[in-house]
Amino acid sequence: MKKPFLLVLLVMLLQASAFSQITSQDSLRVADSIRIADSVAARSSSIPKIAIFAPLYLDSAFDATHEYRYGKNVFPKFINSGLEFYEGVQLALDSLAKENAVLEVYIYDTRSTKETLEQQLAKPEIADADLVIANCTPNEVHPFAQFAQSKGIPFINSTVPSDVGITSNPYFVLLNPTLKTQCEGIYRFIQRYYSLEPLVVFRKKASSDDMIKTIFDEFSKNTMSIPLKMRYVTLADSFTVNQLMAQIDTNKKTVCLAGSLDANFGRRLVQQLASITKSNKITAIGMPTWETIARDFSRPEYRGIEIIYYTVL
Repeated sequence: MKKPFLLVLLVMLLQASAFSQITSQDSLRVADSIRIADSVAARSSSIPKIAIFAPLYLDSAFDATHEYRYGKNVFPKFINSGLEFYEGVQLALDSLAKENAVLEVYIYDTRSTKETLEQQLAKPEIADADLVIANCTPNEVHPFAQFAQSKGIPFINSTVPSDVGITSNPYFVLLNPTLKTQCEGIYRFIQRYYSLEPLVVFRKKASSDDMIKTIFDEFSKNTMSIPLKMRYVTLADSFTVNQLMAQIDTNKKTVCLAGSLDANFGRRLVQQLASITKSNKITAIGMPTWETIARDFSRPEYRGIEIIYYTVL
């Protein structure tokens, strides 16, 4: 099997997500090196070397003696994202093993308390890496992209749906749709299914929310269909049910769009909208970040409201 195909297959398989527990390992990385196939073949100098970064929070989950810090049946939500990504990596490697692939893989915990991301990227074992894949935050995209460009290797941004201003870097790969693409998809969806209902866009005072508003406004000017009548309402983090009620027509079905990437804002918005659905039929539409809080929507306090969100998976 040729090296480029191995790398493409790994990236594709990383889209799989699952859930499992992880055993205590060194906080710097889950495994120093994962080798696939027999040790004789692994000595070849042509083995693809891959560096994978994820927020595993191992130092938060385990103490200095490698004992789990939480109760037997307790699993903190903040660990979920990185752990599911890690499980996807394992699924990909297992599939590649069935193809008799030989890889050298290093996995790093970007939430290590012992070393910074910059120190991890400076590790000698990945100085000659062939590929970097990261489950990262917007602030971490630039260091990864700069590292990849300096080495002349691809960096796969598997999570952040934005280029965060990176230009002239042929080694930077954006795996998910951009925020612009996602917002335009949401706009078209509302045009198709909810064009006749009153539409209120609830947002925060934040630069990312301003960006979302700009995207919607620009698309509204250029759409070939009838533009949506989007009424923007800016809320503080501590907004109340009464503030929402003041923006909703009690005589009509209302579409409430969360024009914010803040998942906590979205959670609070849906919960409070659900509390008033007995007198008003409401549809709540959110951003892809709602994927991280989707499990909450099955709880009793969210019953009675139609919830729709765009997913990047």
